[in-house]
Amino acid sequence: MATERIAAGHLMRAVKGSYRTHQELQDACLRLCALRGVPARAIHTGPRVAPREGGGFELRGNRSQRGVSDLMVCLPPHGRLALWGLKSGKARRTPEQARVHMEFTAAGAQCEVIRSVDDAERCLAGVPRSTHQGGKR
Repeated sequence: MATERIAAGHLMRAVKGSYRTHQELQDACLRLCALRGVPARAIHTGPRVAPREGGGFELRGNRSQRGVSDLMVCLPPHGRLALWGLKSGKARRTPEQARVHMEFTAAGAQCEVIRSVDDAERCLAGVPRSTHQGGKR
């Protein structure tokens, strides 16, 4: 029996909203952070591919990460955690995202909804350039 294969296009069609616009915004925010020397990482919260018993696959929601933001940013000079939820078009935060933002804000993190590179620049205004070397010691 042939094994079913999944292509990137299948995952893109499975995700609601404009995947390409969201990805472009994420890439631009990561480049901006890199230019400023600010450590940032994308957090994958999309569907997981799970094998089916008897062959094939299914897409399952990643329930353990519901409401988690798209980018984790470490703001110099003291390493304050910033969580950036990226939104394109008319997309809004889900109730789970709002809950996670409230929980992390109460613990001292900076949580933002980013709709453009201008929003990201505003969040980095006044943040000193980091001496972060990308994991090199």
